[in-house]
Amino acid sequence: MIHTFFCNHWMQHFNHKNLMHATLCVHPQKLLNIFTSFKRLNNGFIHCTSSLLMPVYKIFFVFGHSLSLFVTIKCHNQIPLPQYLLFPVLSLTFTIVEGPIFTTMGQIRSNSKDSFKSWEYQTSKGWTKAFKSLQPLQLRVGSVYVIQKYTYLVVVLSVSNLTINALLIN
Repeated sequence: MIHTFFCNHWMQHFNHKNLMHATLCVHPQKLLNIFTSFKRLNNGFIHCTSSLLMPVYKIFFVFGHSLSLFVTIKCHNQIPLPQYLLFPVLSLTFTIVEGPIFTTMGQIRSNSKDSFKSWEYQTSKGWTKAFKSLQPLQLRVGSVYVIQKYTYLVVVLSVSNLTINALLIN
């Protein structure tokens, strides 16, 4: 999470509105160097987390959330009250934790796109090709799936789908 907050903060900081007041980073070559270092950090983060941590993270949220919902709905008469209350609390906790985590991860792509647009707007025509050739920062799971702003909704829909299927089967 530190990486996502770091990227979002600095991409917003180097946006067009903030660059009007900062004369240090207006030069296009400095902006390209800053973005190149961001890209290296992002690629290192993806390399460390993409193969193992992020899939486990998503599976943990999807499985844990759907299991707690299933037990909350199905086993309300079969478990004593103190143990039963654990599952609605877990379900609520998963919902509260999932939202900010996946939303901030998805904002990296949109913030870097906004920074590109502001940098293109501020530079001369010779530098616009260099900025157009850049690809926005993004967090991936594996080599294909990119975490975006709506990933939280995808996780919630898959949780509800798994819970409903488990209730129908049982």
